Amino acid sequence: MKTIESVFTKINASKVAQTILKSMDDEETQVDYDFFFQQGEFVSNDINTWIKFDTVKYPLLREMLDVLTNEEIEPTKKRIELFTKFRENVCKLLAKEFKQSISTKLRNCIFGSKVDAKMCPIENIKVTSFDLADVPDSAKYLLVVKKEQPKDKISPSVSKDLYEYLYTLDDGELGKEEIEEKINEFVVEKRNSDSKFEYITKVTLKKAFFECSVELFADYTMIRPEDIDSSGGIEDIPDF
Repeated sequence: MKTIESVFTKINASKVAQTILKSMDDEETQVDYDFFFQQGEFVSNDINTWIKFDTVKYPLLREMLDVLTNEEIEPTKKRIELFTKFRENVCKLLAKEFKQSISTKLRNCIFGSKVDAKMCPIENIKVTSFDLADVPDSAKYLLVVKKEQPKDKISPSVSKDLYEYLYTLDDGELGKEEIEEKINEFVVEKRNSDSKFEYITKVTLKKAFFECSVELFADYTMIRPEDIDSSGGIEDIPDF
């Protein structure tokens, strides 16, 4: 049987750090950020980036989660300290040994092909936490409602109606795409009889919680175009 001592090792900390980087190429991984540029200057308050994904595609992380949720393994003080140290090692590896890789991944996830390393080097990275936790099925999704309504029209909220309908579907047998399809069919039906739904064009599902999450600060300061040599960079700083 796998144990906390056999799974949460230094070698596996490196493997997990590399898995986090690999996950950032997956479209199902969510990379959120909270920063902006004011008159060309980078503005951020401490933690500004979150990487979130599930263990389903990553056997080692799945194995670790199984160990953490195994009721037969006693969570002694020593084991808790071992797991805490393991998480700290993952953070240090991402911020130091794999710093260049995570900088590249972050730049691609957030800016796409608009910005290269010369324009936004991301030289300062502080990874503050790596969390691994079991997520209950009852906390699966957030609803994202897209509307096209005239500026002078304010339609009532439909959140209550949509979530009540969502709960009737969430039986564990339907996939994300099937649930989205049924919710949008529900919107079409309601549009004919309820003015609240008149301007809704589409409803999509966004995961509310993930089994794995990384919190970090990254310095997304842009190098001004006039300070970049002629071989690289872009003409305009993107708006955020």
